[in-house]
Amino acid sequence: MRLGKLLTIGLILFFILVSSVQAIGITPARVTVDFEPGMEGVKNFCVINNQKKSMGVELFVNGGLAEYIELSATRATMNPAEYSKCFSYIYSLPDRLEPGTHEARIGVIEIPPVSVFEGTGISTRASVLSQFRVFVPPEGSHIQIERILTSQAEVGYQVTIKLLVRSIGTEDTEFYGDVKISDSNNINLGTLTVPKTLVTAGAVKIVELKWGGSTIPGRYSILASLTYDEGVETTGTVEIKIGGEHVDIIAEDSMQVALDDISKFILTVENFWSEEIEDVSGRIVIQDSTGKIIEQLSIDSFDLKALGTKNLNLFWDSRDASAGEYLVTVVLDYLDGKVSTKKITLSIGAVSAVSEKISVDAPSQELVATLSLLLIILVILTIIYVVVRKK
Repeated sequence: MRLGKLLTIGLILFFILVSSVQAIGITPARVTVDFEPGMEGVKNFCVINNQKKSMGVELFVNGGLAEYIELSATRATMNPAEYSKCFSYIYSLPDRLEPGTHEARIGVIEIPPVSVFEGTGISTRASVLSQFRVFVPPEGSHIQIERILTSQAEVGYQVTIKLLVRSIGTEDTEFYGDVKISDSNNINLGTLTVPKTLVTAGAVKIVELKWGGSTIPGRYSILASLTYDEGVETTGTVEIKIGGEHVDIIAEDSMQVALDDISKFILTVENFWSEEIEDVSGRIVIQDSTGKIIEQLSIDSFDLKALGTKNLNLFWDSRDASAGEYLVTVVLDYLDGKVSTKKITLSIGAVSAVSEKISVDAPSQELVATLSLLLIILVILTIIYVVVRKK
């Protein structure tokens, strides 16, 4: 009977652990303020009752700024009719903090019904956190490229590039630099000059540049490099797409396959055009290290929605191929004469079949979490069983 009772408690524990996942939430997830000496304020946050059930909640605060935070409450109850319940905290910061980002974490813990575990000494609680961050600017001149914005990019049209430059230091900062544009093969297509510009401390300055654009659809990289404070440099990059009647093939540049195994090519095909492209077909050309074509495989025709993508899984039975490097060229034909290609270097015999299969069949995060939970339950039940056997 005693063992049966303990096993029952173990099962109850299991169901509570499962039901506690995502039982509560908190909003906002993060609040950030810029530091001022001795600054004070009030921030509100709400606890979300995701499962719309009766429960108790316990509020706490930890982290480096915990001593400067005072919660409006430390415990509360919620009923099924309450989707959310809101609270607040007061922050009173010191006159000085070290430069950088400081943080306090406002936490909420679900309190399980006491009667379930009364006398057992076992409990489980789901918790969520909201971050309160304080940014202290470094002394002197410091800037960063916060964002790079571009206008709608179409073939043959000018592209507007905007650099959002933030001063994160305590002093006004003058900067200058350039913006380089390159294609998907990393070939430089041009350089734009960023003139000397002044940004005041704590502010954001927008620098607007014009690029003539390209007559070829595809992916392009924008690299901005800014210099300030006698040689200090900061950079930022963004990728843009120039639209048009173009199909892009996205795949790894190289891959490895075990000897006596089948080669699998995972591709993503993207339509850069604002209209549907019908009847896209193609082929895979495989060449050995001497350039000799050893096999050609056809790709069944398919349609691409406007600005859409399609995933393709293509196979080559390479079990009879010798170890070494091969050049795989994927060719797509569309719109009566347009062609897109992608070259992939294939190494056969470089990896073992075991490692290849582990890479492909890796378990999902959800499966790992479930197995971990079951393992915890198994350990708890084993401990209970050992205690009973000793008695």
